[in-house]
Amino acid sequence: MRSEIAIRLVIAISFAVLLHCRGFDWPVAAKDRVAAINPTLFSITATSPADAAAGVATNTLIVVDFSEPVSFAGLTYNAANGPCATNNLQVSVDSFSNCIALTTPTWNAAKTQLTMTPAVALANSTAYQIRVTPTLAAASGRTLATNFTTPTGFTTAAPGVLVPSMSAPVEGATGVSISTGLVVNFTYAVNTGTLSYNSSSGACTGSFQFSADGFATCLALATPAWTGGNTTLTINPSVPLSYNTHYQVRITTALVGASAETLSATYTSMGFTSAPPPPLTVALTTPADGATAVVTSTSFLLTFNYAVNISTVTHNSTAGACTGSVQISQDNFSTCISLNTPGWAGGNTQLTLTPSTPLAPGGVYRVKVTTAVVGAVGNLLATDYTTASGVAALINAPTPLQVYTANAQNMLIWPPTPGAASYNLYFSTTAGVTTGTGTLIASVSAPYTHTGLTNGTTYYYIVAGVSGGNLGTPSAQASGAPIAAKKIFITSSLYTGNLGGVAGADSQCAARASSASLGGQWRAYLSTSTDDAVCRVLGVAGKLSANCGLPVAPNLAAMGPYVNTAAITVATSLQSLLSNTLAAAVGFNETGASASLATPFTGTANGVLSGPNCSDWTDGSALNNATTGSASATNAQWSANGTGICSVLVTFVAISPIYCVQY
Repeated sequence: MRSEIAIRLVIAISFAVLLHCRGFDWPVAAKDRVAAINPTLFSITATSPADAAAGVATNTLIVVDFSEPVSFAGLTYNAANGPCATNNLQVSVDSFSNCIALTTPTWNAAKTQLTMTPAVALANSTAYQIRVTPTLAAASGRTLATNFTTPTGFTTAAPGVLVPSMSAPVEGATGVSISTGLVVNFTYAVNTGTLSYNSSSGACTGSFQFSADGFATCLALATPAWTGGNTTLTINPSVPLSYNTHYQVRITTALVGASAETLSATYTSMGFTSAPPPPLTVALTTPADGATAVVTSTSFLLTFNYAVNISTVTHNSTAGACTGSVQISQDNFSTCISLNTPGWAGGNTQLTLTPSTPLAPGGVYRVKVTTAVVGAVGNLLATDYTTASGVAALINAPTPLQVYTANAQNMLIWPPTPGAASYNLYFSTTAGVTTGTGTLIASVSAPYTHTGLTNGTTYYYIVAGVSGGNLGTPSAQASGAPIAAKKIFITSSLYTGNLGGVAGADSQCAARASSASLGGQWRAYLSTSTDDAVCRVLGVAGKLSANCGLPVAPNLAAMGPYVNTAAITVATSLQSLLSNTLAAAVGFNETGASASLATPFTGTANGVLSGPNCSDWTDGSALNNATTGSASATNAQWSANGTGICSVLVTFVAISPIYCVQY
């Protein structure tokens, strides 16, 4: 029997050892202990009054600091003197058989510090213990490992001893406003005449001292106020406190009660810590983020919520790799533009950045402020600030916009505009078209042929460059009325090669057309050393090889058709005239009479200058000559069928007609 008991005992001991090795703790007897502070557990980090503190004021506040935010709605406490029961915050003088009444729970903003006020003054020369039970949980759901109980407790002062205690800020408080006032309660009325303090910052003087450096120096305080029968002192610092700084109050034995009560010793508070500086924030004020059509000479205004330490602001003084704490970039900060010296205003809250050179039209620029920028009081940006959309620089107006009419369509030409990725065209049949009133044709390029129009109706146009969401300044209005066909004829009059240049020839065409009531605008189909015939009858000047002086090559295939005065289609387009693919011979003069045997002056082959041209149509002598065409031809000979003299012999007799083309 004894051997069996021994065996069972060995087994039990072995089992217990095994469980302990695997981390199992046997339940502890119901005995209070101070919970060890473990950063991974919910715990009490401090109390005020501190454990074992002596000479504590009988009107002290009870303050408990927690390691993490508390689920404060679960707080329970004695509202009246009596059994502690199951309340999770307890203050007792008899090992928690009974608890004193508490009132007015106050939590700090972080819910990590609880302040309670005893309902009545504490008894003198009495030890009080503080307990927090695991039923008061953290917001995370974690609980205390066991009851927290101050082992010794704090002991109140003996009767007749003047004892101060901090009412605001409470002992150990953190995150305190820099504009806080100081409130101190005393156990007895004070002889206010014994209160003295620093009226200017410097060496600590007086019976009431307020310091941030262990009382090597003291801060200036303003006029005090007494309440509660001179038991409560309110006194304010003369200037705002510094951020993130620990402050203490010291009261010397020179401060005496109204009935000669004295402090047992100099009182020094545990102190409080002011709030950290508020976060620094910044926004692009002008131009606003996302702004478009911003003038290229713009400056950027950044507004901070607090003054900035301007020595922390650096920038690119030359364009290139992004450096510095403020940056402006067109390529997502691969490179940055050069900036002039920044300008400051608004007490160093407004920063103006001016690019050293104008912005590129149509470019989208983003602004970055890095965390290297620091506020004047040490406040920091939480992260780099970068504008989300950026600012789009103005795209200038395409100038000029030109309209060339054809059958049921208009050809539009405008110059390329820096910064424009494409163009928006707006049109209306009413003059005064705007981007708001016109019909939009988006994402076009020059030359653009607007088709499906009504002949004889005037169409009004403007065009504006586009880059992403950035719409540029629109062009001046231009207009044109499509025409079913344009006419071409051979003059009934003959001329020498001295036509007075092409201007004189054009006036002859206008006169011949007017005499036949043909209307319209006319040009002679002649080439000179500076102007090709195909460019001239388009209504412009210049060489075809240089786009007829236009900003882009015209779409000659969109111009036409051309008919003779017998209403027969000669060419379906200006390109057909150029490439000598006529559908019929010109063959008729302005009156409609046949002129098929005529050999007009042209100086032209394939639409451009070719061969002699009577010295640019200024020489009518028989000693000079010019390229001539055949009015009956439909191939290349229609404009280049040999050469002829510029007049008959030396008598300067007119010898050849000219082609006239409506434009």
